[in-house]
Amino acid sequence: MISKIIRFILENDEKVYYTFCYYNYFSFTFFCPRKYKKSIECSVEIMPNYMWHLFALSDLWNNGNSQYYKMFGSTVYQADINYLHNNRSLIAWGNGSTAALTEILFFRPFKNKISSSEYFDYLDCFSKALKNSQWKDFFTRYCPECNQQMTVPKKSDEEIKLFDNIIDIIKRNYSQYKKEVWPEVSQKLNQYGEKIDSYFKNKDIINLWEKELKIPYSREGFYPVLTLANAIDHLPSANNLSVSRNNFGVDIENIDWTIDLIVHEIGVFILFPILDNIQHDTELKTLFNNENNVIYQAFESYIEKKKEDITGKKVVWKGKMHNGATFNFPFFFEYYKKNDKLFDPEQLIRNAIKAYNEEYNNATK
Repeated sequence: MISKIIRFILENDEKVYYTFCYYNYFSFTFFCPRKYKKSIECSVEIMPNYMWHLFALSDLWNNGNSQYYKMFGSTVYQADINYLHNNRSLIAWGNGSTAALTEILFFRPFKNKISSSEYFDYLDCFSKALKNSQWKDFFTRYCPECNQQMTVPKKSDEEIKLFDNIIDIIKRNYSQYKKEVWPEVSQKLNQYGEKIDSYFKNKDIINLWEKELKIPYSREGFYPVLTLANAIDHLPSANNLSVSRNNFGVDIENIDWTIDLIVHEIGVFILFPILDNIQHDTELKTLFNNENNVIYQAFESYIEKKKEDITGKKVVWKGKMHNGATFNFPFFFEYYKKNDKLFDPEQLIRNAIKAYNEEYNNATK
C-alpha cells in the first residue's frame, strides 16, 4: 500500500509529542500512531441503572424466568410492571434495531451524565412537545443537532396518554429504587468498575485498535457506563450512548466477559463511520430482508476478527439474534481470515456481504 509519512507536532499539557501520520491514498484518511495514551474510565450512574431496573423487572425482551426479578421484583408496583411489559414492543431493542421509544427513554438522555430531576424534566419537556406539537424548546434543550424546522407528525391522544402513563411509572417507582436497591447495586458496580479500570490502566487498547485498523479514534477517551440489571438477565449489554460513552452490563460472575465486550465496542466506535456508509448503501440494503440484518452480522464479525488479532482471544458468536435471525459468525470470520490483507476495512466488509449473498442464494436455489 502506497503511503506518505507526514511529521507534525502535537502539543498537549505543555509537552511536545512527535508523531508520524500515515496518509492512505486509497481511503483518504489519516492514521497517527500516538505517544500518549487515551483513557478508558468507567462511571457508575443512577439513572441508566434505574431504567434498566424497570426494563428488566418488566421483562421487555420477553425472556421469562428473570433472575433480577427474583432479587428486586417487590420494589416496583406489579401493575406498573405489567403495563410496561404489555407495551414492550415500543421500548425493547437489540442487534442494531430500535423501537419507537428506545431513543427517547434511554439513548438520548444518557448521552451525558444526568440527575433524576434532570431526567424527569427531560421527559416532561418531551411530553409537552407531544401534546402541543411545538418542538422548538425540546430541540433547543435536548437535541441541538436536530433540524429546528423539522416537522414531527402529530400523535394521537391515545399515544400521548400511553407515554404519559410511562412517565408516571418512571417517577412513581424511583424513590423506592434509590432507597432500597441503589445502595447495593452501586456498591457492586463501583467495586467491579475499579477492577475494569485497573485492567485498562496499563494497556493502551485504543492505540492497539488504531494501529490494527489504520484508523484514528477521534476522541480523547472511552467511557463505559456500568449497569447491573441487563447483565444479570442477559439483556442488551453494549449500548452506544454517544461518540465516547457506551453502556455496559457488568457480569459480576465473569468480569473478563465485560472487559472483552468493552474492547470490542472500542473497535465499533472507531469503525462506526464505515458502518454508517454501508448501512446507507441502497445496493447492499436490497440484497437482504431487514430482519436478517446481514450488514450488522458482517460488521460485528469483522470487529471480533480484529479483536482476536489484537488480544489473541477468540469468541465465536452462535445462536439466534434478538429478532429471530441466526448469527452466522463462522462464515464471516473465515472470509475475513482469507481476505483481510487484500482490502481496506470498508471494502472488505462490503465484499463479505456480497459473498454471503452469493452463498445464501446458492443454498436456497
